[in-house]
Amino acid sequence: MAVTLDDVACLLGIPISGRLIEEKDLSHEWGIQLMQEDLCFTEEEAIDEVVKHYGAHVSYTKLKRHYEELLNRCNQLVEPDTEEEEVEQSVVRAACVKAFLLLILGYTLFADKNNKIVNLLWLLAL
Repeated sequence: MAVTLDDVACLLGIPISGRLIEEKDLSHEWGIQLMQEDLCFTEEEAIDEVVKHYGAHVSYTKLKRHYEELLNRCNQLVEPDTEEEEVEQSVVRAACVKAFLLLILGYTLFADKNNKIVNLLWLLAL
């Protein structure tokens, strides 16, 4: 059974009209940058994932493991003492939320044919 745009509209409660984002292949550099800035991956981890999956994709297992690490970091956060700590905490929280949403959207709506990787293109919609 395939997921239709009507299903997406009903599940997410948003009207579907036109293109949400332009479908195009993300470059390796852009994929690495998205993983670092939006998901707080280290440069080495981001490069490894992009090279391993031949493009701007991340595997579900790596994304789930990274989400769990971010969630543990969020759970251990205490009241920030400085403005720098507050900014860092907000970045970690945002990355945790984006990782969770990408994981859920990837599992349910935007899975590829082999169900092992999700395209980082969907990060642009978040």
